[in-house]
Amino acid sequence: MMLQLIFTIVILFSILGILIWAYTENKALGRAHTQNVSALENVIAVNYRQVNFRKQHLNSYQFMQYNLHEALVVQSEIKL
Repeated sequence: MMLQLIFTIVILFSILGILIWAYTENKALGRAHTQNVSALENVIAVNYRQVNFRKQHLNSYQFMQYNLHEALVVQSEIKL
């Protein structure tokens, strides 16, 4: 009877430990996912601003009057 009780307690603590470990791993993965999504959203926003910047300058550029070299504006966000 005593051996069965000890075995049951060990099994319960093992299950509890596995559940706690799974919960903490899930939370850590959730935080990492949220950070990745946030970083990707920031990169998308920068790219969107660059596209709008280029579109605005190309729309205002008179190709017949100016050289193409003047239309190329340096963008500090682009890292080569």
